[in-house]
Amino acid sequence: MAIRVTGNPEKDFFEQNPEIKYMDIGHEVLKKEGKVKASKVMWAIYLSEDPESQLYRIPIAEKRKNIEDRYLSEIENFDWNEIEYAIRMYPRFILTKEQGMYKIWGDKLDELTTHLKSLDITSDDEKVIKIMEKTEKIWGSYEKVKTKMIDSIGKSQLHGSGTESKRESRSSRRKK
Repeated sequence: MAIRVTGNPEKDFFEQNPEIKYMDIGHEVLKKEGKVKASKVMWAIYLSEDPESQLYRIPIAEKRKNIEDRYLSEIENFDWNEIEYAIRMYPRFILTKEQGMYKIWGDKLDELTTHLKSLDITSDDEKVIKIMEKTEKIWGSYEKVKTKMIDSIGKSQLHGSGTESKRESRSSRRKK
């Protein structure tokens, strides 16, 4: 089971999520960045990479620019490439498998959208049409991955090793 990041980005990341400092990701970030910067880096990664972040739905380049300008402004010459090691570790140590898969699909859809926007319909019309024809199938698959992620979050929020009773299960199905 993945660890859920909780807390307030205005406060120390590791004080609010102490278990993470004992995992490879937390240990590496603390070692490479130092205590104060490590907290900001971990919050920046959460804001940028975690499907539970309120900023997650924003396209990656825009989201990172906002985080850099508004949250990391006191870190001189901040460079996302310098923390790529931690960004790559984040899904493995923090996200559930379903969240990780959702993130992969979302990242690829962002890349596809960026590529599609860069194409000129007058010179690349066949490429544009091919991509757009496949878009419906791609979005359908993405929605299935999203549904599995949402379902897994609902199941993981049951206390202990409990499972829903038949009554709870029927009730949650009716709400959907």
